[in-house]
Amino acid sequence: MIPPYTEQTTRTLMKARGQLNSVIAMVKDDRYCMDLIQQNNAVIGLLRQANNLMLESHLHSCGSALGSKRATTRMRFIKEILRACNISQRKG
Repeated sequence: MIPPYTEQTTRTLMKARGQLNSVIAMVKDDRYCMDLIQQNNAVIGLLRQANNLMLESHLHSCGSALGSKRATTRMRFIKEILRACNISQRKG
């Protein structure tokens, strides 16, 4: 990852970890289900934000592959991005 994204991503992941620890404590304390869901969604949102930062960093640092004259290099890069996006959008 390139430096500006490293710091932002690390900060976002640390927030997610702290939030997740809070959700775990709430589960153990048998807190109200809707409160758990709301807090869990906050964790998911932070993880999505971290994913977006990682992808953006990758596009900035490795995106030059799209300018390659070799079609195989461009296609490999595009497939890599699509594979990562498909994995991140799976449910379950």
